[in-house]
Amino acid sequence: MVRLPPPRTRRAGRAARPRRRGGGAGPRAARPPRGRRGGAARPYLFLLNHGRTPAVVPLPSARTDLLTGRAHHTSVRLDRFAVMVPAPPESPG
Repeated sequence: MVRLPPPRTRRAGRAARPRRRGGGAGPRAARPPRGRRGGAARPYLFLLNHGRTPAVVPLPSARTDLLTGRAHHTSVRLDRFAVMVPAPPESPG
């Protein structure tokens, strides 16, 4: 039987709690589900505008936003703090 050492604490005066890895920037995110859904895996692109001003992002081909259903042909305008998930291009054949 293997004995593990007790978890470390930051200070003896505080309540005992184990140290967290990853910088302690908040609760850990849940892991994404593993495996494939409905057949072959498809890559997705997430466009995030972290800026305080709108941004125009050129698109290589016409795409539909999976969040809103709007079609975009040559570019997309992302307002401040906006998000877009363009549909992946259709595979030939």
